[in-house]
Amino acid sequence: MPFEISATADLTLLTLRVHGCGTAEEGQRALHAVQTHAAYSQGVAILIDALDLVYTPSASEVRVFAGFFATAFPCSPVAVAASPGGFYEAAVEITALSVARGAVVAPFTSRSAALAWLAMAFGADLPTDLDRDALTAAARRVHDDVVIPYTLRERIETTRVDVDGHDCPLRLDSASGRPVFEPEVAEFTVSTEYGGSPRRATVDVRVSSLDDEEYVLSAVVTAMRVVLAGARTNLSATASTVRH
Repeated sequence: MPFEISATADLTLLTLRVHGCGTAEEGQRALHAVQTHAAYSQGVAILIDALDLVYTPSASEVRVFAGFFATAFPCSPVAVAASPGGFYEAAVEITALSVARGAVVAPFTSRSAALAWLAMAFGADLPTDLDRDALTAAARRVHDDVVIPYTLRERIETTRVDVDGHDCPLRLDSASGRPVFEPEVAEFTVSTEYGGSPRRATVDVRVSSLDDEEYVLSAVVTAMRVVLAGARTNLSATASTVRH
């Protein structure tokens, strides 16, 4: 799946054009290229021109891409232009799930409509120069050298933690690095829902071990089990108090 990335002269818009027949791995690689592009920083508007893309993701791939859009481009409005019968139907599903997780992303059937929406979304939250400097620094801190392999992201997003017979599906909320203070550490944050409330777990893993999916997945699941064990204890104590 060929792709090209371009940026406007004032660095307020980054465009990713993807075309041809795609796969999940190729799509993830293209999005990672946006993350690491020299012109990218948090808050920059992003246009994904997929009008000539033909790709129908599976249900699990939809979930993974939705999680990616919800975590990969903080503070950036993202517009996806796609053609019906090509990628638009999938874009609608992916963006709906992403919006539910807090992303600012929307699907369109034309490039002009996507750009019009981006102009409105970007203009509404245009940061001051001071804010933009802070966001740019934060973007470099978060994204430098921390690229989550597609298969690892997919495994986290499709993992369920069992608690007393309750399946708690994991969501990857963020993965950030600390290159200045701890260059070998990446911080993963995952979330789920248990007892009617959201639960979140954070764990540090070695950057050099991001390709070791078993190691990362085990660390993430263990961290969430600790959180859910505490939540289970609290719920049991509350139930006991009510019975008395």
